[in-house]
Amino acid sequence: MSHHTYRALELNTSPSSEEQKNDLHKAHFQSLPRPSTPLPPYTVRVRVDYASVNPMDGKMMQFGNVFKLPEPLVLGFDFSGTITEVSADTASEGKFHVADAVYGQNSQGGCFAQELIVSADFIANRKHLPPAEASCMGIAYCSAVEPLMMVDDLRARRAQTIYVAGGTGGVGFFAVNIALIHGLTVITSGSKPKALQALRKLQQEKGHPLHIIDYSKEDVVARVMELTNNRGVDLVYDPTYNVASFIQSASVVGAGGRWLKLGPPGQFGMNDQEAYNIVARRGAEAGYGDCARYWFDPVYIAKVPELVKLMAEADELYGQGKLHVAISDTVPFEDGKLQQALLDNAAAKLMFKVVTQPSA
Repeated sequence: MSHHTYRALELNTSPSSEEQKNDLHKAHFQSLPRPSTPLPPYTVRVRVDYASVNPMDGKMMQFGNVFKLPEPLVLGFDFSGTITEVSADTASEGKFHVADAVYGQNSQGGCFAQELIVSADFIANRKHLPPAEASCMGIAYCSAVEPLMMVDDLRARRAQTIYVAGGTGGVGFFAVNIALIHGLTVITSGSKPKALQALRKLQQEKGHPLHIIDYSKEDVVARVMELTNNRGVDLVYDPTYNVASFIQSASVVGAGGRWLKLGPPGQFGMNDQEAYNIVARRGAEAGYGDCARYWFDPVYIAKVPELVKLMAEADELYGQGKLHVAISDTVPFEDGKLQQALLDNAAAKLMFKVVTQPSA
């Protein structure tokens, strides 16, 4: 990064016919000019130390700018870093200062870059979380805490039972953590040996009921029904972006319970209607979590302070030893390697969280 330019991974929104044949070519590294104008109101400039990989990045490489964000579009939606500049109005409030360590999310993307201008509304001060772990809070953690604490409210579900599909994924592992913190009996699933080992470690440390199903060896529906005496669970959260998993998880929600998935109905062209039909037949309620609506929908924009407060509390929970973060890999901020990681993550080939270091 020079004083005038910085490096970033930009979505290729107009791929050539040759580039369209390979999703790997639908994002490319660019040297972008560093704006010399004053910062927009209530923003900060951040040197990005870490950014995390999320399914939405790879999905956008496959399907294009589905969120209709301003272009040119730099990928990456959550980060940790150090403030290098604050806007005049932000400075006058005194909440954020140059050299503060922060983490958060950016509704306009831009986190796979050496620097970032981000709204001060979507960041939190970092005191306890290490920088790599902090970069996972803006999207993955919020995608777990938003449905579980804002759409639903686990504080009112202590001693109830939840099934978290894909507990070895980035969002799923956080969902398991959050449910255990609030005293629920948790049932979750996975298949990769290393990932299951990490869940068992969490099981030992938390001391709360955590049942782990290896879906490569066990029938998930049968096992969940066995554990619940055929009643089904009180709450389901399925963040897998997988239609087969949606149908499976819908089949274990109990009558009067609630089934939540990540993302609105039909997102990324998924035909998830059958899962909704199963939930209805089982006499349960269906809903979904979606951090993106806090960027665009006026009803949810008004709730941004509540979401960011929950994100900020993650730092304290980590400091208290209650919240665990599982990072499986740090991918080089290099052409080809980062794009492949985005596509692999969108295809559920990776476990837990994966991060990169733009400013390393």
